[in-house]
Parts: sequence; structure tokens; C-alpha cells
Amino acid sequence: MKIRKSNLSSFTARLVCALVLLSGYGSISLSAQQTQPAAPRNAVPFPIIPVIVEYDYLPLYFLQWMNDDPHYSRITAAVHPGEPPVYQITLTERAGGDIHYCNSRERVEALRRAGKQAHFAAIDYRTTRNVGQPTTYGFGFRDAQGRAILWRFTPASRPSERGAGLTPQARTPGLRLMYRNLGTTAGEGTAVQIGDRVNEADPWPESSAPPYFIAYRGSHSEGMDDGALLTGSESWRVVSAPNVSNINELREGAQWTLREASGRERIMRVTTRRADEITITETNSEADATRLELTARITSQGFALRAVRLLDGTRSMRIAFTPELNLASVSSVANNADVGFEIDLGNQRRVAQGTVSVERQDGSLRLRWMPRSPDWARSRPLTSTIRTDAGGYMIEVSQAAGQSSR
Repeated sequence: MKIRKSNLSSFTARLVCALVLLSGYGSISLSAQQTQPAAPRNAVPFPIIPVIVEYDYLPLYFLQWMNDDPHYSRITAAVHPGEPPVYQITLTERAGGDIHYCNSRERVEALRRAGKQAHFAAIDYRTTRNVGQPTTYGFGFRDAQGRAILWRFTPASRPSERGAGLTPQARTPGLRLMYRNLGTTAGEGTAVQIGDRVNEADPWPESSAPPYFIAYRGSHSEGMDDGALLTGSESWRVVSAPNVSNINELREGAQWTLREASGRERIMRVTTRRADEITITETNSEADATRLELTARITSQGFALRAVRLLDGTRSMRIAFTPELNLASVSSVANNADVGFEIDLGNQRRVAQGTVSVERQDGSLRLRWMPRSPDWARSRPLTSTIRTDAGGYMIEVSQAAGQSSR
């Protein structure tokens, strides 16, 4: 397969889903960390991320499952047209990890700072258009071991609204939401070759309607909104904070700078303040990276979160809370009512819904995220554990045992 040289990468920014304040926590010791600048003594309570979230809009997306490969369970590709085009190919290991290959060195470094396994690779890409037939796509690159990987993807039909909708992700770690705007399955001839081993896409009888439509195990989407609540851990330290004595003195332009142990920095700036409502925006995002906006109400104890948006160009993922998520007021003895959450993805409202319960336990805050819809998401509950001290915080998000039955 001859493949014309082009570029490939897709970048997923890890961002914040909610905001809490140190004022409601007191002082809790952190475990040993890298040396970081201490927060200013006059710093007001700082933003804390109680769940790890990412969002990306993928103009073109491809997936093939591989049942026979000893190392990988699937291969995916995301295509971002532009000057130059931007692509990313991901191999999912059977053990559960992802290996990303990108043509952009800058984005490879950004993926690595986000804790992902990423490699720079020159990736060839081509399309073949035949009259009356769907476009066929080809990818080619060498992996970290120097093996040639060639992938031919043949759609079963042109993407359409019949293939639109939410893709179930009941086995994926965390809670991942992938909404197809136009879609179709893989067709006959879809195959990936890794070294000398060829993996052809298996027939997919459950999605077929012979003799008119024969599906194979894979998918192609034109327009994919991809958002997730992730498992993992992060450690952030406050480098600088607004030069005010209390939260009520915050004005537009006030900002915090936080630095993660891997070297990532996040600048959070107050962009609007109207009475007791405030918007805090991440302002140091790269031009093509996802940007964060938090909307909250200022209280005597801190911030009560109303909504968070993660924006990728003109697309966004929105997480709204009813009533407001006010973690600063949580006590060790209070019976805290559940807070409802709903997630909008792209142009779709309420793609997922559920509740968050909050409790203080063993000197830390524990949030339990219990999805209620869609049905398959009930098996993906999460627990966020947050520990803080005066100069920063640590967060660990894990898959919770059991499922929501309420």
C-alpha cells in the first residue's frame, strides 16, 4: 500500500471538572513531593480539581478492534484537517494502557506532561475515492520498536445520521462519553498489519442488515465529541495567588498559577465578576488545546460550583450541578445531600446524568460520582479523594466498586 506523507496527531487536554477551596479544609499534610515554590502567605483559597477530566473534538475518527493480536486490542486514529493536517494514532494494549503516535513534537511533549505514553512518528496518510463508493483511508508509520504498521480502513457505507449516537464504553476505565455526529461501521477489507502479522476486522453480525449492509468490527465518524472523567492521580502546588486578603476582594484579572509535579502549569484567571457570580478561566492554554471555564457563586466559605465548560474551538463539554456543588461547607458530621450532575457534549444535551455525594473522611475529602444514565454508565462509578495543605493539593481518582442502584 503506497501512502502519501502527511501528519498525524490529536491532543487531549486534561482539565478541571469542579472547584473547591482550602478555606473549608484546614491543613492536611501531603506525602513527600518534589520541591515546589511555596504559596504566598496572603493568598486566598486556591482552586482545586476534584476530578480529572478531558475533552476533544475529532473531525474524523476511525477505530478497529483486533481480536487476534497478542499485544493490542484495538487501533484508533483521529484526523484534524488543517495547514498542516494534524493526526494521532493510538494503540490500546491488552493490559489496558494506550500508546500514542503523533507527528507533532510539541504535542508529543504535551501528551507526556499529561502522563500519557507518546512517541513522535512520521505518519503517512492517504484517501482513495471511487465513484459511487465510500472513501477508503490508509495510514502508515513505524512504532517505537521500528516495526512498520499499515492500516487500511474501508467504511461499510458513507457516514450518516443512522450511525450517530453515543458509543457504549462500559469496559473503558473511568467514565468516557463518545458521541458520533455522523457514523458508520467498518466494512469488508478493513485490516491492520503490524510487522508481519495481519489483523483483519471480524464480521459484526449484530450490526449488519444483509444483503444491503454488512458490518465489520470497527467504526468511522465524521465529527466525534470525546469527553471523559479519568482515573489517575495528580499533585499541584500553588506558585502565585491574588494579592488580596479575602475572597470577597477578588476582581476581574485576579489569578492563580499552579504547577503540577510533571512541570505543567495552569493559570486560572477571574474573567468576570457580577455580584456574587464569578467565572474563572484557564488562560495559558495552547492555541489548539482545550480551554476551561468555571462558573461559581462566591459564599462566605468559598466557591459553590454551578457549571464547568471545556472548550475545543467552537465545541464544548459542559458539566452542570444542581444544586451547586459547595465542597467548602462539608463537615465530618453533616449529612450531605446528593448533588445532581448532567453532562452536555457538543450539541447534545444531557448525554449523561448522575449524582455526586461528598464526605470528609480521615482528614480528606471523598467524592462519589454515581452515573444514572445512560444505563451502561451505571457500572462506571468513580471516587475522588483529595488531600490538601497550605501550598497545594493531591487528588486520586479511582473506579469505585459496585454500581448505582438508585
